[in-house]
Amino acid sequence: MSHDLVAPDYVKVFKCMADKCEDTCCQAWDVRYEKSSYETLINKAVDDQQRNFLKSYIKLYSKDDHSSFHAYIKMKDDAFCPFLTEELFCQLQKTYGAEVLSNVCALYPRVINQLGSKYEVNGTLSCPEMVRACISAESPETYFTNTDETVLPQQSRLSVQRKLDIDSVDKDSYLKNFFTVREAMQTIVSRSNDNLLMQLYTLALYTSQISDFYFSGCGAVRKSELTRIMNTVIKGHDRSEKYLDTIESDNEFSENFIISLLQTNIKNTSNENYKKLITTALNQHNKLCETHETNSVFSLQDNTQAVLRDKIDKVATSYLLNCIYREWYNTLPNTFVYIFMIVVRLAMIRFVAQILLRVYVDENKIEVDSEKNLDNKEFDKKMVEIIYLHARAVDHNMPYLQVVYHALAEQDMFNMDFILPLIKCRT
Repeated sequence: MSHDLVAPDYVKVFKCMADKCEDTCCQAWDVRYEKSSYETLINKAVDDQQRNFLKSYIKLYSKDDHSSFHAYIKMKDDAFCPFLTEELFCQLQKTYGAEVLSNVCALYPRVINQLGSKYEVNGTLSCPEMVRACISAESPETYFTNTDETVLPQQSRLSVQRKLDIDSVDKDSYLKNFFTVREAMQTIVSRSNDNLLMQLYTLALYTSQISDFYFSGCGAVRKSELTRIMNTVIKGHDRSEKYLDTIESDNEFSENFIISLLQTNIKNTSNENYKKLITTALNQHNKLCETHETNSVFSLQDNTQAVLRDKIDKVATSYLLNCIYREWYNTLPNTFVYIFMIVVRLAMIRFVAQILLRVYVDENKIEVDSEKNLDNKEFDKKMVEIIYLHARAVDHNMPYLQVVYHALAEQDMFNMDFILPLIKCRT
């Protein structure tokens, strides 16, 4: 049976690096099995010894677990999968074939969402190679383009993570207008002449205005009004740019806020590589500020930092678009809260990247007058590491994101006054 599939170009060209990857994905996952996949695996075992070995690591859910899945893989104490070989191959796939894998393992790093009749195949940025593909791709006018089932590693697998049938939600205006609002966000981000600062500010302005009447549980909303506000915000571009220039950056607030988020996360994440990365960044932050006699890395105003910021922000735009299409804003109470949470995550990435790349430039005595002076391979290598580790420890860490969300809500911080310093944490 064929399906109506769409995907961004970088997902279409993605190829797993397997044992050549710098960091295995077979760790710290909740790998769940559907009943059919579990039975396929157990039936592949040739004797009781193999079956008992499989069952020692693949545990059945009880009725008290209230899980829609049948079983799960119990990770080892070090959080690695028990079926990962020393050569970094999957023992299950090697022994029994790819058909015995759970949907999580079979499709990763692809994520499938169904919007109406279309299946959107996106890439999750917790995979280093997917990050490389994403940040090296040209910014498209249309994010998704048609594809076929060859984009999937196993064409019989079509495990949907999120599903929305717009035609069946007439009474829910929040869901009914999902496609219209998401496309408005993409239109804002894809404006070719805008830098990340203007992209984020325009997104914040648009979503803050529509959130007055467009939110989870709202009454009837006219599609024309959502489109009108988008056009009005875009037409006011020059005025918005001038307004942003008049606002002083509160770099001290931004840095203290971001540092507290990073410190909280490294105390709670099990990802040792992320802990090492962030600990290094925080230590180098203090040395960097001392060397350049400043209280904030965001306050560095020389040409080197300007070039680094611009280059970092171009990568951040790729991350932003991936989030808008891979994640769905309807899981949060309104679109402004959704954009605010993305801005928070982007601020963490930009902060760490500015520190680590500036230290790299300083230590290697690189004269950076323009992007041409910067080694793109080394830059991309560092950005890939920052983003994929961030995705594993932050984007996929729902308990942590819930803590951040509730803390912001309790302090009544979901407003333009607090989002602006995080947007402007670069000048």
